Amino acid sequence: MQRVNAAFYLFIFTIIIFIGGCSEPCTYPNPGSSKIRLVNAMVDVPKITVFINGKAFKTDYDYVPLPSFGYYPTMADGSPIFAGDSLPIVITSDAAGKDTVMKKYVSLSLDRQTLVVAGRRTRKQISDPDTRTIIRLNDEEGEVVKEKTVARFVQAVPDFAAIDIFFVDTSQTPDLITLFGSVNYGESIPHKVLPENDGMIITEKGNFSNVIIEVPYPFEVKNLLATIVVRGAAKAIDSEPLAAPFAFTDLDFNGYTIDFETSGIRFVNGMRNQQLSLLVSNPGENVPRNKVPGQEPVLEIGADSISKYFGLGTASFRKTNWYFSKTREVFDTIYSYFDSVYKYQRLTMVAVAGTGVNDVSHLTLIDTMSFAQNGSTRVRVVNISPDHATIGFTLDGKTVSMSIKDVEYFTVPYGTYKITFFEGTSSNTYTLNVNQSGRPITMFILPDKIGESYPVAVSDE
Repeated sequence: MQRVNAAFYLFIFTIIIFIGGCSEPCTYPNPGSSKIRLVNAMVDVPKITVFINGKAFKTDYDYVPLPSFGYYPTMADGSPIFAGDSLPIVITSDAAGKDTVMKKYVSLSLDRQTLVVAGRRTRKQISDPDTRTIIRLNDEEGEVVKEKTVARFVQAVPDFAAIDIFFVDTSQTPDLITLFGSVNYGESIPHKVLPENDGMIITEKGNFSNVIIEVPYPFEVKNLLATIVVRGAAKAIDSEPLAAPFAFTDLDFNGYTIDFETSGIRFVNGMRNQQLSLLVSNPGENVPRNKVPGQEPVLEIGADSISKYFGLGTASFRKTNWYFSKTREVFDTIYSYFDSVYKYQRLTMVAVAGTGVNDVSHLTLIDTMSFAQNGSTRVRVVNISPDHATIGFTLDGKTVSMSIKDVEYFTVPYGTYKITFFEGTSSNTYTLNVNQSGRPITMFILPDKIGESYPVAVSDE
């Protein structure tokens, strides 16, 4: 689950709108002056070059928006932007226009409009759908509603066929969670008035437990007309950015955007019989909190368990204080450490047991492993067992010997593997099924249990 702090961004957004936005009645530019705004939502092409009808429109346009994000009234050479039906738009990964990513035919009008270039260029499996697309939005369709927030949502996360958008009212018991709308991939829903709320939740459609992002603060700005593009990768591969909303006003001025940059963190409790909570605190503080603004701790995770991912907001992209606690209370901390977190990064924080009762250390793993192709999968093996000085095994012809907190990597074809872990005469065999999803796999060798040596927990990345 990803949670971010929206309060600061919405405050700044309000100031910008006050300074640069229009007040009723709004005066729009001459409809003959076509303007285009561009959003790069390609998860594996960080910079795109856009050609419209054979001419360069924008070169090396970054995934990260410029502070001056807004409309462009001309092509790259200063000539007018063409308007017409089924114009060829070519996307390349290079400014020279030689490495074509996609070619689509899009109709452009004389209205202010936004082009969202979305999808994943490289399909990881032949059976994967082609998600490359260009979404055209007419930015003059919505209207400001006095004292209300009006927004439309665009689904640009290629890992999901559709998403659900919910708004939360915490004044009810239990919380009232209302479905605002569902959006298919490559599509948008029209501008609508947002309900008064205490937060927003975006999930995979029909699967409320699969949360893309949660904003645990009121998401509303008076007199705001906005577009919210949900973009990025649900499970990032290599350097792909994580799925998160990118919000901007549809009023006609260049300026501030809200880019909900997040990092995904999960927790592996490698203790024998000790439930743990992973707590965090604001950078520079030495006291953990149950709930830090923009950061939600993983609470009460059982031994030998792997949590879901939770999100850290932009305030934590630096040295952060981490705490392993026996409960969700700060006074029960048994271990603490510092670690850096960066935007779009996915990490696994591991509590590693020692030989003593409260003997514990930690291990931080970067989860953006490379994605093997041609019928193979990347497998990562992590030894967090304190019960053996070394653990040996063979996987797909490669034999290794691992000490505690060692990490080994393998690339193996799809299939079923019998892996025998051993130290001296002690051994145990584990069956690993490498299925054809092709996603990287991590195997954690856990502390021994009564009657079981070398237990294993497996997760995909």
